[in-house]
Amino acid sequence: WDTVEDERAQMSAVEFARERLGWWDQAKGGAVIPLAKWSPLGTQERTISGQIALMVDVTLNRSHAVIGVCGDAGGVPQVEIGSMGEGTDWVVEKVDRMLADHEVLAVGARSAGPVASLLPDLRGVCKDAGVDFVKVGSTDFGGQCGAFYDAVMSGSLRHMADPRIDGPLAAARKHQVLDAWTWERSRLPADADAAPLVAVTGAHALYAQYARVTVSDPLQNIW
Repeated sequence: WDTVEDERAQMSAVEFARERLGWWDQAKGGAVIPLAKWSPLGTQERTISGQIALMVDVTLNRSHAVIGVCGDAGGVPQVEIGSMGEGTDWVVEKVDRMLADHEVLAVGARSAGPVASLLPDLRGVCKDAGVDFVKVGSTDFGGQCGAFYDAVMSGSLRHMADPRIDGPLAAARKHQVLDAWTWERSRLPADADAAPLVAVTGAHALYAQYARVTVSDPLQNIW
């Protein structure tokens, strides 16, 4: 990831999406979220302070796991990747540390799929910390995806300009679920697994659901 991150730092969001992700303003087949809406909401600053919500997900091939974060950044919810790494054996310990170090409102994960193997242990560390653990079913996740889409299209969300999110978003497709849709998981390029997008989408929704006004320590936003 170091080379990719270096390139991202040297390019604008538009340049990076075009050069590295092959994402043009009028993408083939039509992007779910257009670049023209997504890129202006990006920032290089980690400005989240205070309360946060977390969402955990795992790639379909179980090669990586990701923890999405959402919190307040100057009155606007900001999403970013709190941690992403190979395998899954590190996830529960990392969530446990984040619960101890930050004011976590809730932790979520999909109720089925690759992340399901982590649900009992995630529930356990959340119970020990006195923090709600939310299993997100397909119907609820459809609502979360809709809320994320609406927030981007209306400009009421901020994101870290991160290629680990930008790539899956560029490749994102809709998976129809009754009268709603979620992020497609299976019919995507091998290098564009939707897990990071799933994680920040869920974190955004949980933060919106659980956030409350409080006086917080800005030093708590160091993951």
